[in-house]
Amino acid sequence: SISAYGRDKVHVFRQTISTWRKS
Repeated sequence: SISAYGRDKVHVFRQTISTWRKS
């Protein structure tokens, strides 16, 4: 499902940004 794939990418992207900003 493209929707699930997109949501997964967004989740990983936001998590990565959160970790990056935290550093």
